[in-house]
Amino acid sequence: MSLDLSRVLRQLESVTKNLPNNKRIREARLKECVRTLQHTTQQRARELVMNSDNTFMFSHGDPLELPATRHSSPLCPTTYTVSATDGSHIDVDRHLPIACSVINIGTCTLTYGSDTGARLHQQAEIYSGDRLILTNPESQIQSQTFQGPLMGIKRSVEELKFLANILCDSDGNNAPHIGLVDGSLVQWSLASEGTSSGRYPAYVRYELLNLGFLASLAQIQASSQSHPIAIAGYISSPRSREVTNMLRLLLCTHTPTGDCNKHCRNLLPGTRNCDDANDVYDRDIFGALLEVGERSAVFRSKASVVKEYYGDHAIRFFYINVGDEIARVEFPAWVATDSGSVDLLHSVIFDQCRRGMGYPVVLQEAHEQAVISVGDREEFQHLLQHLMETQGIPFTTSEKNRSKQLRSV
Repeated sequence: MSLDLSRVLRQLESVTKNLPNNKRIREARLKECVRTLQHTTQQRARELVMNSDNTFMFSHGDPLELPATRHSSPLCPTTYTVSATDGSHIDVDRHLPIACSVINIGTCTLTYGSDTGARLHQQAEIYSGDRLILTNPESQIQSQTFQGPLMGIKRSVEELKFLANILCDSDGNNAPHIGLVDGSLVQWSLASEGTSSGRYPAYVRYELLNLGFLASLAQIQASSQSHPIAIAGYISSPRSREVTNMLRLLLCTHTPTGDCNKHCRNLLPGTRNCDDANDVYDRDIFGALLEVGERSAVFRSKASVVKEYYGDHAIRFFYINVGDEIARVEFPAWVATDSGSVDLLHSVIFDQCRRGMGYPVVLQEAHEQAVISVGDREEFQHLLQHLMETQGIPFTTSEKNRSKQLRSV
């Protein structure tokens, strides 16, 4: 049975009828946010951020320079190498007789200058049996299966491992080498248990974050001591509000500022004096401030998982106008200590976006290597069925799954 589009249309009309008025309200809020940012000193913003760390209910950014700073695009080096990784996976299917999954990592390395070239690669890995289960070393009865969101985290760890190996294999080459991953460097889902985003026990966090993700960043950091390397996460159309939330502190009129639990815990959204920041994303603010090619000031992430675990790899970020959108670029603190490395990221990312018509071409190519098509997924199941049957093992599936393939009416 097809979707009842006539019913959907009637409901959509109700949803959209107030959009013009909402747009005017949002534009007024955005104008106030931009004005507030432009009239804010770095000292004032940092004082508010520091004093409200334990009382503010929103995750906010900490400006490491004048918040409304605009940096023009530096001259891009004529010779550089840029590498990227991306991944996709086939998750565990509970309707199949065997628990297994696939992670496919795609990589791309592009070299510009006198010795231009491109290297494309993909590598698929099967996870089943012991490889599919993470067991608590202190209590063998506790375990987690890599499936669902946890498989997504595992994949992001593997993507960074692949990129670290590529960057570190470039030792001896004096040309700058930039590494990009698609998405955030902040592992939000691995925050401590008891926090709003914490969902996994400590042994899972230690294995994936400390021994996996952060270990790869440390590997890249060590290699950066001998030649110019920088690593960043590129986020297209970001929905972050860390800078917007910083502005909430500046819009707050309570004393002490930012003590949300004390002053606003019983107030509904829309009635608080900081609600001029409602419905405004960071990308909206910098879309109003930045010209094409410009980037924002650098901010420090105050995400709980970053503060608690990242150490030397604490995340910094800036926003950049690449032409068709405002993108967010995240990088470790050790990259931010060198203004030349930040400028290198800025210039290379903008150059890659121009070559890729609005999105880094190296990430486009890595994605093409990584993608697992619908046909690939179906063929994977057929291969599994064939191999099991050739070994005399009956291939069974759930009746629910069978019913989706064989309609009775």
